Amino acid sequence: MRYGVSLLLMLWVSAVSAQDLVWQSRPPKAWSEVLSGALQAKPDERPLIRQQWYAAYALGQYGKEASGAVEVLLKRLAVDQGQDDYVRAAVALALGQIGDRKSVPALMEAFSQNPAYPAIRRNAVKALGMFGNWAKEERSDVVALLQNAMENDPDMGVRTNAAAALWSVDKNPAVMEFVRKRLESSEALDVYQGAVVASALANVWEDSAALARLLIPPIATVHPREQNMAQRRAETSPRGGRLGTWLAQDTARMCTEALGKLGPDAVPVVREAFEKSQNATSRSRYLRALAAMDSTIPTMELLLKLTVDEKEPQAVRIEAVRGLRRVLPEKRDEAKKAAIQVVNDPNAPSALVYESAQTLKWIE
Repeated sequence: MRYGVSLLLMLWVSAVSAQDLVWQSRPPKAWSEVLSGALQAKPDERPLIRQQWYAAYALGQYGKEASGAVEVLLKRLAVDQGQDDYVRAAVALALGQIGDRKSVPALMEAFSQNPAYPAIRRNAVKALGMFGNWAKEERSDVVALLQNAMENDPDMGVRTNAAAALWSVDKNPAVMEFVRKRLESSEALDVYQGAVVASALANVWEDSAALARLLIPPIATVHPREQNMAQRRAETSPRGGRLGTWLAQDTARMCTEALGKLGPDAVPVVREAFEKSQNATSRSRYLRALAAMDSTIPTMELLLKLTVDEKEPQAVRIEAVRGLRRVLPEKRDEAKKAAIQVVNDPNAPSALVYESAQTLKWIE
């Protein structure tokens, strides 16, 4: 079974890589013709939904180079051909990526007139955020729409996308309050929303230490594998069961990712959380974030120490040796020595040996 999953993962990665290349195989005009053909053809002669979706995706990847396709994209966004909401969602995002300002009214209309199609509305607000400071200065109605969507929309995806978009447009303090309230909430879905927005905006957040303190508690969630069955059954979430487990794990993952993007002011906060935690999974998450955010000598020395410390849990040692891939030049020899020590240790876990070997390749 493990090999089957690995094979599927390899095929998926290959497919994603191929997708990233295919959009370059045709010029923007050719992709635009796919969508114009969908508008002109009879229902039974239209390009397939997936072909139209990919055409919109490709035009978005071209960005401003695809500005000649804006008129076709606007027409396709406005036409509901039935069960094509993901095509029109891709069209909305492409309009934002291209950045033609005449798209703004159509994107606002797409958001307002498609209450039954959350995919369109999510991408419409995301696209509006791509117009940045211009939207704030020239279109105050965009700011109002985004703030209202962030605070009141019934769809969680719309709320989180609107929060990130509002920050891009306006650096609105309401976004910080949105994140703070949700990360401090006792409701799992609220915390998840806060983690999504924090992950998107962490590298531009003004008070990185304050955000770090908000991100620490969700990361401290105990991993289900470390709980006994009674504890697992006691897990609470809005829907319980497997969703609660997934939600906690994904929230912790995004909070860890967000921590790693924060500035130097957050380093002491994360270091303190790492030192105080007694849970192997939480410690490994804090260490991953610390290695991503800080490459100073004190952090490098901590990573070197943890890599070879046999008393440390495997998860912590793995994150430590991965962190050495960002090693400073003056610590490179010590990093090699530590990794070689692990590789030559007959008692070292195989996963740790593998990561140490990869680190050696990385830094040589």
